[in-house]
Formats: sequence, structure tokens, C-alpha cells
Amino acid sequence: MKRGRPTNLVEPDSEIDRIFRQRLREEAESSGQQEVQIEQSEPSVMAEPRRTLSNYESPQFTGDAFSVQAPTVPANNFEIKASTIGMIGLADEDPHAHLSRFLQICSTFKINSVSDDAIRLRLFLFSLRGAAYRWLISLAPGSITTWKDMVKKFLARYFPPSKAARLRQEISSFQQGYSETLFEAHERFKDLLRQCPHHGFASWMRVQILFNGLSYQTRQLIDTAAGSSLSSKYPEDAEQLIESMASNESHWSTRGRPQKIAGIYEVNDTTTLAAKVEALTKRFDQFTMGSSSNNGAVLSCGTCGAAHSTVQCHISISSTGPVETVDYVGGGQRGQGNAYGPTFNSGWRNHPNFS
Repeated sequence: MKRGRPTNLVEPDSEIDRIFRQRLREEAESSGQQEVQIEQSEPSVMAEPRRTLSNYESPQFTGDAFSVQAPTVPANNFEIKASTIGMIGLADEDPHAHLSRFLQICSTFKINSVSDDAIRLRLFLFSLRGAAYRWLISLAPGSITTWKDMVKKFLARYFPPSKAARLRQEISSFQQGYSETLFEAHERFKDLLRQCPHHGFASWMRVQILFNGLSYQTRQLIDTAAGSSLSSKYPEDAEQLIESMASNESHWSTRGRPQKIAGIYEVNDTTTLAAKVEALTKRFDQFTMGSSSNNGAVLSCGTCGAAHSTVQCHISISSTGPVETVDYVGGGQRGQGNAYGPTFNSGWRNHPNFS
């Protein structure tokens, strides 16, 4: 069977073949570039140089990594003068007062193109001394990057919740001292409030705590100055009244208190009560000593004079034996319990030595 010649044959398209080969070349080139990039990205691992034992034991300075990481300064002429650093050296045990004074000093100067955080974080280190400085450098490297982080860590370290609770207790139980004036008591109360800014006492509560802690005479003076009673005024007006009275008292109290005359002492209710108790104690002691002396006279021994009866005197007891023995030789009667009497050994009567 003969094959017939095919009819309707399609001629090959040269454009398709060209596009196919071009894509093959592009894929080959891209795969080659990726291999080169992978080879270039592989880091070269270098062997650590060998070290001797003395090199391992020798001290090394590791202070480059500091706990405070201040923001970078773009200015090339950035400089903090030594006089400014000398002013920063503070010595205040109150952490809130320490931070307040530090911010006041930092607010006295500005540097162009330098943020406040960059200045504060660089200077705060110079305001610390001793244990506070050692605490700051002992923190993890780079753990403080903003001024807000610094304040948070500083207050958490030197103003823990226990200290805040103690100050709140001192505020709520405030009492005016015996020798304190209104001005001194008011200043001490305000100082307690400053030490604990987050005490949480409202204005009316502060007025009540202060007024109730004052002495009876001081409360009477304040009520008189208020017209009738301090409770009839608004909290702001009551605070202003107490502040005004304390300020006025400070003016005339600074002239000096009258000096006490030699030999004259101030006596209050507490001193009087203590004196009465002491007098009663002395009288009780005298009464006890008198009773003891009377008992001693009754129990005084007639032989030796000691504090016991004459019957119990050891001298009388020791002298009883020889007297009874002599009495026995004289033919006296022996009582019961006598070792030499006829009650225990009647045969001794016929003893040849006594015949």
C-alpha cells in the first residue's frame, strides 16, 4: 500500500523558536547570578586565635557597654561645659527632690540640634554618688534609652511601694509636736506631702488631716480666725487660711522665744502626772520598807540579833546538847527523843562507868 503525500502541512514558525531560545538563555543567566550572590553572602569563618592561660586570667576592661544609651547628637560642636557638670553633683536622699533639682539645672541651658533626652541622659550619671552610681552602671547594657526609662527605674529603685506606704501612714497620722508652733507643724506636714507626690489625698482630706493633728489650742485659734468653725469653709479657703496664719506666726516667732529663767522649769499635764506617779511610788516604797522593818523587830533573835526567832537560832540549838548531857550526869529526867535517855537503852543505867 503506497502512502500518499501529505497535504495541508504547516510551516515551522521561526519566531516561536527564537523566543523559546531567548527565554532559556535568560533563565540560565539568572540562575548563575543567584549562585554568585549566595556565594558572596556566605560569611567567612575565621578561626579564633589561640590564647595562653595568662591571657585568659588577665583583667579586661568591659565598660564600653554602658546601661544608658543616649540618643546620638547630629551636631559636630556638641559640648557640655565642666561648670555645668559641677552643678549637677547633687546629694539629696529624697529621690523626687533629686529629680526635681536635676531638671531645674538642665532647664537653664539649651543646645541647638540636641534633644532634651540626649542632654539629661548624659548628665544624670554625674548627679549620682556612691551606691547610686554603682546601681546605675550595674544595669543591663542599653537598658535605658529615654529619660522616661531613667525616671521609672530610678524611682523603682529608691522609692519602692513600701516607702510610699510608710509616708502615707505618716501623713494620715500627723500630729503637732508639743513644742512645735503652727508654722513648724505646717511646714513639716507640707514636707511629708512633697516626699510622696502620689499620696492620693484630696484637698479636703489634707485639710482634715492637718487640722485634726493640731493641738487643742491651735485648733481653737484657727476656728476663731475662721469666724465660727473651719468646717464651714471650702477646702481651698481653709488651706489659704491655715497658710496665712502659719506665715504670720513665722514673722513674729522668729524674734525669739522668751528665755527660761535659771531654776524655773515648764510644767505641763504630762510632767505633773509623772511627778504624781513618782511620789506615789516613793510612798509605797517607804511603806514597804517600814513593814519590813517592823517584821524584822518581831523576828529578831535574842541570841544573835539576826532576822529569825530565838528558837530557830543555830547557836541555841547547838548549845542545847551539852547542857542536857551535863544535866544527865546530874541525874535529871530525860524526855522522849533523848539519845541518852531510858526510853531507848535502859541498860545504860547499869553501865560500870556511871555506877
